[in-house]
Amino acid sequence: MTATERKLSLMKVHVFKTAEEYEAARSGGLIGADDLVITPDTGSIDGEMSDTSTNTVQNRVIKAYVDSAIAAAIASINQ
Repeated sequence: MTATERKLSLMKVHVFKTAEEYEAARSGGLIGADDLVITPDTGSIDGEMSDTSTNTVQNRVIKAYVDSAIAAAIASINQ
């Protein structure tokens, strides 16, 4: 059996206590495009992941996103 190399991408998760902490990290370039961001409730709740929204995302949307990323990683390993 020959060893094969697979590139596996892991997602970073950022949890912020305040919207101000989130904005500081975002404007400082500390959050990557594929990172998962969890912020306090800002009053509006998004029903899908977004690169531009600063609203809170529903838990079921985050779970589906994480489940999909894990499934893709497992599929990549098993190929």
